Amino acid sequence: MKIKLPEVFTAEMNKALKIIETVNTYYNLECRTSDRKRITAQPRQLAQYLIRKRLHISSALNASFFDRDHSAVNNAVITVENLLSYDKKFTKDYVIISNILKCH
Repeated sequence: MKIKLPEVFTAEMNKALKIIETVNTYYNLECRTSDRKRITAQPRQLAQYLIRKRLHISSALNASFFDRDHSAVNNAVITVENLLSYDKKFTKDYVIISNILKCH
């Protein structure tokens, strides 16, 4: 028996997947890997941050897209906000990705 999800829930999940796809395309990598290297961790944290700030889904659901727990999303938000305060390249990447997402 299939469970039909509410349309709002499905729409939010599709938006989250679009954010992940956009980050993957921008960085030319798969940010949902379990790799802990900075080259994949920062894009993953940025995707988690964007999902958290743009969508109305729980931290636990956000984390489930990345096979993580809710505390990883909370840490990602803190890390990204910190990076945005001093890392010019990261801030530029954030602005570009945000603008790409606004166009879609």
